[in-house]
Amino acid sequence: MKSLHASWQSVGLMLIAASALAAPGLSFRGLGLLAGTDQCSPAALSGDGSVVIGTCSPSDESTIQPFRWDAVRGLQGLEIPQGETECIGLSISGDGAFAAGTCDSGGTERDAFRWDAANGMQGLGVLAGTVQSVANAVTRDGAVIVGESDSADFSTTKALRWDVGNGLQDLGSLSGLPICSAAAVSTDGSFVAGTCKSSDSASAEAFRWDATSGMMHGLGAPPGRTRSYEHYESEDGTIAIGDAYAGDGTEETFRWDVANGIAGLGLLPGLDTCYTTSTSGDGSLVTGICSDTGAQLPDEVFVWDAQDGMRDLQSVVVAEGNDLTGWRLTFPIVSADGRSFAGAGIHMGHYETWVAPEASASGDCLAAVVWLSLLACRAPGRGPARTSR
Repeated sequence: MKSLHASWQSVGLMLIAASALAAPGLSFRGLGLLAGTDQCSPAALSGDGSVVIGTCSPSDESTIQPFRWDAVRGLQGLEIPQGETECIGLSISGDGAFAAGTCDSGGTERDAFRWDAANGMQGLGVLAGTVQSVANAVTRDGAVIVGESDSADFSTTKALRWDVGNGLQDLGSLSGLPICSAAAVSTDGSFVAGTCKSSDSASAEAFRWDATSGMMHGLGAPPGRTRSYEHYESEDGTIAIGDAYAGDGTEETFRWDVANGIAGLGLLPGLDTCYTTSTSGDGSLVTGICSDTGAQLPDEVFVWDAQDGMRDLQSVVVAEGNDLTGWRLTFPIVSADGRSFAGAGIHMGHYETWVAPEASASGDCLAAVVWLSLLACRAPGRGPARTSR
């Protein structure tokens, strides 16, 4: 079976206010771990950056537990259902009230779940002809969840959509690409983004599904790239963000919109591969990681916007007067409102989670996303989800 461990990275979470990229006043502090764990990784932020969902584990990953954090309750582990051995939180609703992810029974099956404080984790079931499922994204109100449903040997993978009224729906596939997974969903649940690929994974194309036609539409690939994988989309479903591969194995983050089609976002200097880790709700900000396929240079985290293009996020933070000695930022996330960044990182040899919220109008820190061991506040009034390869 696919390992639950393979798809998540242990990193800390950093939250920086939006135009934070140009605003002073960021300060960091560690936020700790769940009892019995020594590494945590963020997966998603609520719309305003006040709630974080992620996963914690001991270094040997003998147990994996999802967590939810907000400023009032702090870091809380989500109770694992009876019969399951480990669970991973992968997405959170815009208001922070619902979470989605997958649990592993320790055998060959995974079960998608939906969580809320009143009911705990509830299984979503599987599509016909499959035996396991994963929930990858949830709408702002928690009413719609998308993901995938797989056969035991993963020879069959179907993109799924679940909603409160109708349960599970098979979203179909692209011609010649039968292995499909849904990765993102619009606020109202009417648009779904994801990827379909061939059985041997030699071919892959990002798709956009809409409820009106009930069909998938392929998005193609940027010039010079042959395969595309979609991971995120804007809240209104008009913008898609993902990664595209070239024949030499390098990849580049792309942005697609209804008016202009698909285009690559470029690379950081000296690096030949970049992939995305999140986008803001309006699709104007994109975060990700760039690397050197020759492994001669360390990975760098980036933030992209149309005005400034792609920038090294750690350098931007340091340039604002912050001392990141001992830190290596490894996994940035931006909130839906674009006013807060969260990130993962390594601090003094250990994986930690941290957050950096934007200050409220009163000057107090908003309940920020916590995933690395950092917290950042800035002056008020200065502000503006991977498919298996």
